[in-house]
Amino acid sequence: MKNIPMVLLLNKSDLPNTRTESEICSTLCIDDYKSNKIHVQKCCASRGEGLIEAVTWMEDQLLSERLKTPTSPKKPKQQS
Repeated sequence: MKNIPMVLLLNKSDLPNTRTESEICSTLCIDDYKSNKIHVQKCCASRGEGLIEAVTWMEDQLLSERLKTPTSPKKPKQQS
């Protein structure tokens, strides 16, 4: 699976003694997915922190991919 945008939400980042972003990325071998666009976002779901940023990033990725993909021209309707 190449060129697939992914968002990794690091929830509960507001709690003490949580792992760092680099520790989590290392554990999950994020570097193995270099062919994909990956956005790592710390968040706190109960407060809504970081969620808008993650969704906005994904929206931007999907829109940019949509603009890159040529649409096929519509075929004219055949008259009967």
